[in-house]
Amino acid sequence: MEDHDGNLLDLKGARVLVVQNDPFVAADLDLLIDEAGGAIVALTHSERDALSLLDSEVVDAAILDRDLAQGEAAKVMWALEAREIPFVVYSPQRSGHDVSAYASKTAWPFVAALGLALRIAAEIAD
Repeated sequence: MEDHDGNLLDLKGARVLVVQNDPFVAADLDLLIDEAGGAIVALTHSERDALSLLDSEVVDAAILDRDLAQGEAAKVMWALEAREIPFVVYSPQRSGHDVSAYASKTAWPFVAALGLALRIAAEIAD
């Protein structure tokens, strides 16, 4: 996958945890991360599973849906912050093409690569 300047996006093997309530969005993120040179740690939809994975797996970055199956992502966000793991909260609106996103303060290198991939995906969906 390339950015608008023709440069190859590269997550450099970053191990990414995807915590996403929508399985179709999770599958799209899986493909985008793979194309950008990242590796998926896991695709999950629950706070409990995400917290368990953080205790048992190496995670370099994460993408969270703020509306998880078992509640909000606040505990996962706090756990990521405590471990200084960069993350992006990415919650596509179910009723339109709007995208809600938030990035942790340590996420900016990750966001630079992933944000462009998410924008491209939104443009393709239109």
